[in-house]
Amino acid sequence: MNAIKFVATAIALVAAFLAGCGQSTSSAPSSASTVTQPTPPAKVQIDLSTPDKALKSYWAVKDSVRAVSVELISKFDSDMKPYRKQVNAVTSEAITNSFFVVDNVFETFSRDIIKVDVESESRAVIFVVIRNTTAIPTGVKPSDDEEKRRRDGERYKYVVERDKTDWKVSEIWEWSKYFPENDWKKTLPSDRTSYTPSYTHDGI
Repeated sequence: MNAIKFVATAIALVAAFLAGCGQSTSSAPSSASTVTQPTPPAKVQIDLSTPDKALKSYWAVKDSVRAVSVELISKFDSDMKPYRKQVNAVTSEAITNSFFVVDNVFETFSRDIIKVDVESESRAVIFVVIRNTTAIPTGVKPSDDEEKRRRDGERYKYVVERDKTDWKVSEIWEWSKYFPENDWKKTLPSDRTSYTPSYTHDGI
């Protein structure tokens, strides 16, 4: 899950849980409401002169933002500890743990550009294979599917378009064998223009 979205979702879930138990979130300890400014992202060298350099710059910026997200998640974990006892008073240890699972590992990836198709003076499509190279935690046994995914990677294509003089990533597509058959599926930007709250979040 996107790290920033995880923080927002997790805060909303725990806050709603406490509200459902009759516990006002305004009674949280003052330390929980103190906002610490995250460490500014490292200065990323951006080069938008060609489609492939623009894509590599996109990856560099994305990694910098993810690094800050990991810091925010770690802070969120610390700030939410005072609530754990309250939640554990009304749920089993297993459910309590599910509320406070925090993935604050900075994952690493290898990204291999397979082909660059320059379709016009202002549009190019870049085909890529990305592999997750994050160290497997001690004691964790990957499934066969996880082993295969780590070994073979996943296929993506990026549409890169030139805006005046600069090339920028405008679309991201993922190769999927599930939607509904072997085909490309656009992941960003979403074609959905609005969101209607309808989910009940695991019996919230």
